[in-house]
Amino acid sequence: MTPKHHWYIDDGVVAGPVAAIARVLAIIQESGPPLGLNINIAKCELFSSRDLSSFPEEMRRSNVPHFEILGAPIGRYISSSLHLYNSLVDPQDSLTHESVGDSPLSQKVLSSKIEDQQFNNLFHNASVTDRARLLSISSPHASAWLSVTPSPRLNLHLEPAEFQVALKWWDVFYDFCQRACLGPRLEMGCGAGSDSQSRPADVLVPNWDLGKPAAFDLSVTSTLQSSALLEASVTAGSAAQLAENRKHNNSDKKCDELGWACIPLVVETYGCWGAEAVAALSKLAGRLSVRNNEPKSKTIFSLYSCLGLTLVRANCRAILSRLT
Repeated sequence: MTPKHHWYIDDGVVAGPVAAIARVLAIIQESGPPLGLNINIAKCELFSSRDLSSFPEEMRRSNVPHFEILGAPIGRYISSSLHLYNSLVDPQDSLTHESVGDSPLSQKVLSSKIEDQQFNNLFHNASVTDRARLLSISSPHASAWLSVTPSPRLNLHLEPAEFQVALKWWDVFYDFCQRACLGPRLEMGCGAGSDSQSRPADVLVPNWDLGKPAAFDLSVTSTLQSSALLEASVTAGSAAQLAENRKHNNSDKKCDELGWACIPLVVETYGCWGAEAVAALSKLAGRLSVRNNEPKSKTIFSLYSCLGLTLVRANCRAILSRLT
């Protein structure tokens, strides 16, 4: 039997026969170090009623039928989920086994309730700055990059060290426009300097909507900027909306003179996308899905995953450049 495995960044869960799990552990111990990945045996846990004597003694063991992995209750019944949920809420809001039931659907609903309550508790106790950060990173598509399958050949991976600060994620957007056969053009030098007002587009798409060209002005804005912080701590995307308004104030007049539609594509540093970017990417995904004969939802996932990974890569470069 082939073991099943799921990963969240560097945390993994592997399930299968004892012998298969032992082989997986051996592979990780042998192949990980050359890649800079060293397993911490003391933080590993084994859950089984079988003989586990073949595993290192430092690994923690449990034979109970209910347990948690990364905060998620696992087990045939939902007793552990109920206990976790009730520990998060006031006594008057607690649930009983009889009120929930014991079906897989009940487990899923209860797990969702637990996640929502954990977020609410965290948000309630957070500062204004942390509330803005939480709302941004929990917005739709902000974590899409976590689902990317690492692939150096497709440039879908993070290098061990990212030392340059420059961010040109419009290259990714340009590439997707090319795939959709929209004939995009990169407007060189429009991001800074005296030419920024005369050519207000990072990417120009000649035929975007009913034959009208669209000037896409792409930028990343800080979620924690002082001018938007208070509102961002209440409403996700406030910083992105503020940046969109600035883009229109700076570029609408020139775009009107050229017969272009001005479309700001703004993403916050924590991954929250502006409303105009969401609408534009949805439209681009629709064209791509028709051309590739695939569901639009799959194309949207691919778009946000690639763009999100580019944003994270740039954040890593910015942090590492300060450290060096």
